[in-house]
Amino acid sequence: MKLTIEDVKKITSGALEITRNDGVFSFCRYEQGAKDYYENCGNNGFRLKSKASAGIRLDFMTNSDRFDTDFAVDYGSSRTYYYFDVCIDGIIRKHLGEEVAWIKKGHISLKVSDYIPVDGSEHRITLWLPNLASTKLSNIEIDDGATLNPINYKMKLLCFGDSITQGYDAEFPSKSYVNRLASHFDAYTVNQAIGGERFVPGILLDDTAYMPDVVTVAYGTNDWSGTTKEVFHPKCEAFFEKAGKIYADAKKFAILPIWRADAKSGKQKYEGSLDEACEFIAETASKNGFHIIDARPFLPQCSKFFWDGRLHPNDLGFSEYAGGLIAEMEKYI
Repeated sequence: MKLTIEDVKKITSGALEITRNDGVFSFCRYEQGAKDYYENCGNNGFRLKSKASAGIRLDFMTNSDRFDTDFAVDYGSSRTYYYFDVCIDGIIRKHLGEEVAWIKKGHISLKVSDYIPVDGSEHRITLWLPNLASTKLSNIEIDDGATLNPINYKMKLLCFGDSITQGYDAEFPSKSYVNRLASHFDAYTVNQAIGGERFVPGILLDDTAYMPDVVTVAYGTNDWSGTTKEVFHPKCEAFFEKAGKIYADAKKFAILPIWRADAKSGKQKYEGSLDEACEFIAETASKNGFHIIDARPFLPQCSKFFWDGRLHPNDLGFSEYAGGLIAEMEKYI
């Protein structure tokens, strides 16, 4: 049984727009206003990264023994790799992708009975799309006559941030910190992070239709390294002021930048240390109703926890990072 556009919409988490053209499903993490912002921002890298499938997953209950889909991946970050995770009842059963592949087509096939005895009961199937690539799906199929039921999530989560929030550099897409939060809190999750991005009030929409229960904001490291106080401070203040008003009823968390190996190099444009920048972010966010999470202690200051040895966590680093975030967020959720 091939899934329709209505089927795909009801079992997809993380996409605020889903379209179907000539049998191909496309997914977008943004509402029209924010989508337009990145289309016209003048930064082609940001425009392409906005098309990445970060945080998007097909997630559903079914008694089908079979799940199949064709896929096509394209540019969605500065990285050349892509990976999918396929889970049954929350456990990764398949992990597939390639290290060097800018544009690639392929097929994903899962047979539940290869892992679990089939007795007609429903199981939760989750297909995590690549965080750092743009992904399209087609010919999404389950067994004829099988059940197809959406997940009744416990909450709605919205995440803003830069490359680390987008998922740089988890090989397993389900193991980025945002997707670990999504799994732990059983949350419908929209990840609107862009690698390289800074505080960007322009993507906050006064008329947003997506009203989350929980919001996280994790900008700052690029602002510190790439902008002066004269630029950084007003944008940071404008972002938290606007977000505080739009998401007044949500629980809100400001995640301070993590340790970076070049924090004391003196090469940043910000007139001050990373710790000073963190203090400003914390003070500004607190004034606008955000709980502050100091993420600096969460990751060991050791290159083995970073994909590039200095800034972007690998799967091991994300495990430490997400663990610290979850412990802090649970105090308020």
